Amino acid sequence: MKKLLSLILVICMLLFIFISCDNKVENTKNTSNNIEEQTVFDDETTEQVQKIKDDVPEIDLGGYNFRILSQGFSHAWHGVINIEEETGELVNDNIYRRNRIVEERFNIIMSETNDIGKLRNSVRAGSNDYDFVTGWCDPLFTLFIEGLGFQFPEYGQYIDLSKPYWDSGLTQALTFKDIILFPVGALDITTYDLIHVLLFNKKIIAELELENPYGLVKSGSWTFDKYAEMVKSVARDLDGNGVMDENDMYGLVSMVKYVLPCFWVAAEVETVARTSSGLPQFTLREDEKFATVIDKIFSISYDNNSWYRNTTDYGNYSAVHDNIFMSNRALFFNNTFKMVEDIRAMETDFGIVPYPKWTAEQANYYTRMEGCFPFLVPITVPEPANIGAIIEVMACESLNYIIPAYYEVSLKTKHTRDEESAEMLDVIFSNRVIDLGDSIWCSKLRDNIFVQMFSKNDRNLASRLERVEKQMNKEIEKVLNALDLVE
Repeated sequence: MKKLLSLILVICMLLFIFISCDNKVENTKNTSNNIEEQTVFDDETTEQVQKIKDDVPEIDLGGYNFRILSQGFSHAWHGVINIEEETGELVNDNIYRRNRIVEERFNIIMSETNDIGKLRNSVRAGSNDYDFVTGWCDPLFTLFIEGLGFQFPEYGQYIDLSKPYWDSGLTQALTFKDIILFPVGALDITTYDLIHVLLFNKKIIAELELENPYGLVKSGSWTFDKYAEMVKSVARDLDGNGVMDENDMYGLVSMVKYVLPCFWVAAEVETVARTSSGLPQFTLREDEKFATVIDKIFSISYDNNSWYRNTTDYGNYSAVHDNIFMSNRALFFNNTFKMVEDIRAMETDFGIVPYPKWTAEQANYYTRMEGCFPFLVPITVPEPANIGAIIEVMACESLNYIIPAYYEVSLKTKHTRDEESAEMLDVIFSNRVIDLGDSIWCSKLRDNIFVQMFSKNDRNLASRLERVEKQMNKEIEKVLNALDLVE
């Protein structure tokens, strides 16, 4: 048991080094000098394993109160930083242990207030009330653009973004030209919680003699066309009343706001593009592939009744969807890893696969990350570099303690039921994608345009984009002006 646990933790940390790289750019930095032997404590054993180390010097902050401001969110590890006690749940307990290590390292005490709305008034009053603020990326981006947080160079003296506990691809996605909006990495567990995947019902696969989704993924033939073929073959009016409702059978159950973005990310298109210098630009009206992808998603979902039409609920969760899938009346179920917990009582076995590729020629399977919980350091902090040092160590110890627990135990043990599912997780996490119009501008694009279109089966993309184009260009211009990036 001891040898097995040690091996799992080592493999997991090496795996995180791999998945922390940009999904299209390989990180070739040698991090072998950043590994040392330290002791990791587990509920059953104590082992000497390899751990990543940071390069932050010894800093004694003399009992300083490290004040965290966070935001509640019920569908993920919602930015909670200061876990106050161990409960026996492995991820919870490793967050607790990380915090105690950081407190001892810097001689600080952590405290947390769960109300991100307090930041604006606090900073405008010139009051030094908080050191570290974390929340959903859309409102946090607004606070950053308002100038309430330091830019990276002002607090990043001790932060090394080449370290394996920072994700270069996700950080680059949240960088405009040379301005890093938010560094993203192991500190933010929501980058795992908010990954969207497809669960599939193994009983339906067997009874209808459909192709095994695992085999399709491994062979590279898991495509939009194959998905369309499978969901079409499943949909049927079970009670014969001539109306497709919650008592019938479907190819897919998914909240209305998830369908389009999960598929367009999988097809390797995005809502907000970049200029050659790395600035955001809104060019969707000229993007022919995006229009083709959207049209195909509508056709697959609506024309064959393959999607359960929950068109009035724009929320994050539906008990009806859980019931349909758990009652063996849906082949696929859109879900995030956090929400998989809700169907752990399901008797029928299910598997987990990424969303399909646009075509077999597409190089990778791309996985939608529905935003994240980044952080900012308020401009009222007198010594931002010290706060950056604390953040760097927290990120490092998150990789050492929290990610192994989350990835290996919470996902590969609790939420999957076969070895193939565990293999799929590696495919899923290796190509996480965050789309600006689905994250920091989700209220202006995803929820304002695409959710409305899909709920009404409105396929007139051109007219919708024409109406929003001026608004988005103004929004981008406002942001670039605020960041002094207008060219």
